[in-house]
Amino acid sequence: MKDNAYTNVILLACGAASGKSEYLEYALSNVNSIIYDSTLSALDAAKIKVRNSLKKKKNVKLVCVIPDSLYRSFLAFINRERQYPVKRFFATHAGCRSVVLTLLSRYPEIEIEIIESYTEDSKIRFRRKEFANRIEVADYLQGLQMTSNQIEKQIQEHISNEI
Repeated sequence: MKDNAYTNVILLACGAASGKSEYLEYALSNVNSIIYDSTLSALDAAKIKVRNSLKKKKNVKLVCVIPDSLYRSFLAFINRERQYPVKRFFATHAGCRSVVLTLLSRYPEIEIEIIESYTEDSKIRFRRKEFANRIEVADYLQGLQMTSNQIEKQIQEHISNEI
C-alpha cells in the first residue's frame, strides 16, 4: 500500500465459488494495481480496506463477481479440493452482496464494476453488467439481497426439484 508505483487499488468481492479466482486470472493478471483478493463479505474489514486506500490517495475500484446461478456456484463449492463448511458458502454470498451495496452508498468516490460469471461450453465465462449510473447499480444489487438462510433455502429447493 505504501508503494507509490501503484495508484490503483482493486477490491475483489464475491461469494465463495463465484469465479473470482478465474476472473482474477482472466482479466486482472496484467493490471498494474494492488489487488485485494477476498470475498469482501464482512463490512468492517471492507470499510478498513477502502478507507486505508483512499487515505493513501489510491483510486479504488470494487469488482464484484456475481454468479448467474447460485446453484451452479454451490456445486462448484462442494466439489472443490479445499473443503469448507457449507454454511460458509451461504454466508459469503449474503455478506458480499450486502457489503457491496453498502459501500456503493457510503463511498461515492469508488468505482463499482459488476461482473456476471456463467458457464458456456463447460467453461466459466464473464460478462460486465452495464449500468447508466450508480442508482441502477444500487437497484440491481438491491434485487440480489438475500440472507444466508434465504440462499440456503433456494439451494435446498433446487436440489429437491432435481430429485
